Amino acid sequence: MVAEDTRVLRRLASALGLRLRRVASTRGARAIEPSAIQERLRRGERVVVVSDAGMPNTADPGAVLVAAARAIGARITVVPGPSAATAAMALWPHEVSRFNVAGFLPRQPRRREQVLREIVGAAHPTVIFEAPGRVTATVAAIARLDPDRELLLAKELTKLHETSALLVATDAASWLASSDLRGEWTIVVAGAPPCAAPTESIPLAALIEALAHSPIPAPHAARVLAELSQRPRRWAYEELRRQRPGSGLEPR
Repeated sequence: MVAEDTRVLRRLASALGLRLRRVASTRGARAIEPSAIQERLRRGERVVVVSDAGMPNTADPGAVLVAAARAIGARITVVPGPSAATAAMALWPHEVSRFNVAGFLPRQPRRREQVLREIVGAAHPTVIFEAPGRVTATVAAIARLDPDRELLLAKELTKLHETSALLVATDAASWLASSDLRGEWTIVVAGAPPCAAPTESIPLAALIEALAHSPIPAPHAARVLAELSQRPRRWAYEELRRQRPGSGLEPR
């Protein structure tokens, strides 16, 4: 038996009337080495990996052990268990065909900000896992990027003290301020609202003509046209070149 938290596993086993002779850990200084797992599997033993209120590999230990087992051709099966990511999406009030799981955000401030910008700009909802000491700062950072973004804040999902609330980012800080922050947090960030392409309100021909006769340097005008029309840069160069003879524009 290999467990994220050996104490939790022993309590569970005791409640079920089971006696465990030896339980190894996947974390800490005494974490079991993948080679030890491989040795036991080669001897024909069964190895059970138990995750603590989650699923292995979903921001959870387990990937290295799965990789070790696959490396020697061992048979692997899974018993589905609770996962904060799927539990949070079950509480999400909007039907979605897909969602992203970002897991825990990077600790390095610049990289953390970059990932948050990617999440806020994503087209689909994103699930974030967060520690109690950082959840307020994370929500504040999202609010700075988009104050009206819808968030689901959930704590201790699938556990005894489960709590959740659906809020816009600007209201989330005050809700957190009146909440007990202890526990593991899950945040669902709504996908970015679809942006109407500018060509829906401005005829494409008019946009091309305006850019072709504008003082904007030709290469920049072509880049703007490609981005606004959501078409290839080569097409944009060709269209502007027709409208702007002698511009020196060459397809790229």
